[in-house]
Amino acid sequence: MFNQTAANRFLQALTYWLRGGTQLDQALHGIFLMSQENHDRRVIRLSRQVRHLSKNGKSLSFSLRRYLNADEQSLLLVGEKSGDLFAALDMIVTRRHKQYLWRRASQRQMTYPAVLAIVSFVVLYIVSS
Repeated sequence: MFNQTAANRFLQALTYWLRGGTQLDQALHGIFLMSQENHDRRVIRLSRQVRHLSKNGKSLSFSLRRYLNADEQSLLLVGEKSGDLFAALDMIVTRRHKQYLWRRASQRQMTYPAVLAIVSFVVLYIVSS
């Protein structure tokens, strides 16, 4: 099973490397080395799998199919076909980051009413006793 957080870190790193003009194979190798340095086992495994598949002639969208939903995979496929892989990866990373921020804000907004309800029940229990 894969970790979505590791996939996000991998995609962010890949976008960073490609932004600098690095070739895909070199970027994958760089991510592998950096994740080894940081002892990030999940990203090491992910980068090793993707690099192995890309060396065997598979596309990046095929290599990442387990880690992307259908929309993201389609976007990456279009980026590969059009030759603008960086733009496609950047859109995916930006979209995932916005989803994360929205999810975190929603959790925060739901925490206050939940705590308020729990405190209300505790107070009502104490008062009724």
